[in-house]
Amino acid sequence: MIEQNQIAATATASAALLAESNHRIANNLAVVAGYLILQANRTVREGGPLAACEVHSILATASAKVSAAGNLHRMLTAHVDGVIDLGEYLDMVVHSAVDAMTDGKQFDLDLAFEPGCLIDSDQALNLGLLIGELIVNAIKHSHPARSKGRIDVGCASQPHGILVWVRDDGVGLPEGFDLNCDGSVGMRTLRIIAQQTGIELDFLSSEIGLTVQLQIPRADAEAAQALFA
Repeated sequence: MIEQNQIAATATASAALLAESNHRIANNLAVVAGYLILQANRTVREGGPLAACEVHSILATASAKVSAAGNLHRMLTAHVDGVIDLGEYLDMVVHSAVDAMTDGKQFDLDLAFEPGCLIDSDQALNLGLLIGELIVNAIKHSHPARSKGRIDVGCASQPHGILVWVRDDGVGLPEGFDLNCDGSVGMRTLRIIAQQTGIELDFLSSEIGLTVQLQIPRADAEAAQALFA
């Protein structure tokens, strides 16, 4: 009888975890759909026919966003507790974005993900979309002459939370660029996600490239660590 009760309890717990996983996945897909609608609305507002390269860029960017959700889905099936290793996840996000936007030869990647950077899966997709968007922007804008470039991505634990960075060796931001309002739908996406999630964005632009740092608040990092413990 005790064994039957244990089996029943295990089955109930497994069903609850599956339901929670499905709920998270549905929410993540809804987020991706919302950002794709932003791009669609912008395309309609601007009007006029699109060049083949513009269509490719839009579809490749959409592919990177869908891949971010798909990769998170795969990780959730292996981590039913809802805690995600950020480095493992971002490694997939970065490669998916680069594969979608290039032939793999234009940019060298330097990935430095510190082990143990743990976050809750609810925050993971937001970070995946942010990093994916930054990779797309670096590929599109850092080397206008299409010379070979470099992109560095990493994460590290700090006393005040988790620091994530994306760095390129390109031309930096245009002179007079206003981070609060200028830019494409991609930049608008960055601002929206950051505002909604409390992630702090810091842009460091120079003649030798652009570095974007993302600070995940301590509370979010500690919540994930507690779940994992």
